[in-house]
Amino acid sequence: MRSVLVTGASRGIGRAVATRFAASGDRVAIHHRDSATLAADLAAGLPGTGHVVVQADLADADAVLAMR
Repeated sequence: MRSVLVTGASRGIGRAVATRFAASGDRVAIHHRDSATLAADLAAGLPGTGHVVVQADLADADAVLAMR
């Protein structure tokens, strides 16, 4: 099992990528900038366990450091 960070995972292509990783048995860190509800809904619906939601504006270095 791998742990993967999918940026922009709350919608669109990122959501599809996160879903595919989870379906393959990976733990997914679901990143969003300002879509907490969408990210939480995705996390709740993914197969497997250990998925987490992380929030940060990736253009802000301090926000990225705080995301850890």
